[in-house]
Amino acid sequence: MRLAPLAKLIISIFGISDIISISDIISISGIIGIFSIIGIIIFVL
Repeated sequence: MRLAPLAKLIISIFGISDIISISDIISISGIIGIFSIIGIIIFVL
């Protein structure tokens, strides 16, 4: 019975880290997308 709260704590920590990693990936891809759009505009001009 004592393992249940510990398991919930571990799952919540991993869930928070998954959310953080997903948002980091989205922000990194967004920055790359902005730079690629700027590069396309400079190439066209």
